[in-house]
Amino acid sequence: MLEAATTIPDSTKKILPAILATAIFMQMLDSTILNTSLPSIAKDLDESPLNMQNAIIGYVLTLALLMPVSGFLADKFGTKKVFIFSLAMFSIGSLFCSLSQNLTQLVISRVIQGIGGSLMTPVGKLALIKTFPKNELLKAMNFAIIPALIGPVLGPLVGGYMVDYLSWHWIFLMNIPIGVIGILLSLKFMPVYKSPIIDFDLKGFLIFGAASLLLSMALELFGSTVTNTPVLLVTSLGFLMVYFYYRHAKRDSNPIFPLNLFKVRTFRVGILGNLATRLGISSIPLLIPMMIQIAYGKSAVTSGWMVAPMALTAMFGKSTVISILNRFGYRSTLMTNTFVIGILICCLAIPDVHHSIYWYIPIIAVLGFLTLYSSRP
Repeated sequence: MLEAATTIPDSTKKILPAILATAIFMQMLDSTILNTSLPSIAKDLDESPLNMQNAIIGYVLTLALLMPVSGFLADKFGTKKVFIFSLAMFSIGSLFCSLSQNLTQLVISRVIQGIGGSLMTPVGKLALIKTFPKNELLKAMNFAIIPALIGPVLGPLVGGYMVDYLSWHWIFLMNIPIGVIGILLSLKFMPVYKSPIIDFDLKGFLIFGAASLLLSMALELFGSTVTNTPVLLVTSLGFLMVYFYYRHAKRDSNPIFPLNLFKVRTFRVGILGNLATRLGISSIPLLIPMMIQIAYGKSAVTSGWMVAPMALTAMFGKSTVISILNRFGYRSTLMTNTFVIGILICCLAIPDVHHSIYWYIPIIAVLGFLTLYSSRP
């Protein structure tokens, strides 16, 4: 159990949600702002836009691998130190991204960003949960997650305008002053929570991390190699590590990813169904801006406005999701929702470059609304 080092003053309760909001805003903005900027970055780095996915994969994979470590680090070093470290790493990574001269440097810089991003939000939320009593927590959390709603709307637009009227370097440089503000506020107002009892499954983390990395590399190799030998080798090693983790988790009393969760039918179906759905949905905000700019020859600003309805309708969907689920139930809603999403994604492939780009707007808008329901538990 995390314990507070000192009594939390009222001033901290007022500022702490704003500190977390700063971190969430940086992370959400950075996750979406890159989508409309990739063609311009590729051109400047003398790369094909189709090879730029590594800049996104490096960031997202780092998030996925290191996020489980955030609780352990907060227990050992305290929420304040870890949170400030995460802001500093994210800001430094942003600076390195803006200075990158080739794709390799950009990918490494994005990994540094990912290290910071993997700690920012979990540790910030942990501090918020430990600071506020239950009757005040919902209000504080709602204020802190406002940037999570605004970021996906602003990201593509801000990225488009910066690329067209400034340069792509500014989409990363803008994180630095936000990060500095967050660090200054954290130095004064972030509370310190530690835990005297630390139990972290380091062996399981390393095995699972190796499995995730190898399988991600295998997927990347599927589209970049002419022979099947490297793909089969890396894939086999990846599944071998999955098997090793399975054996480890069966023996360990506190594995980092407990296998008994999959004995719960709703969890098992929810995870597998969400994974299958997300494989299709998550690519849309990346592929649409690239298609608008590369195939249709439109500007980054235009591509940003094309994606914006997806985030706007998702925001609108938050106010209706509970009533629809209560009326039709989870099962009927999810089955119908997933089927319609598949149809709409297929509709995106119907027109050719001679059709108007306005064909995509209603499809993207409806997808944004339905995407919210596909992510509900």
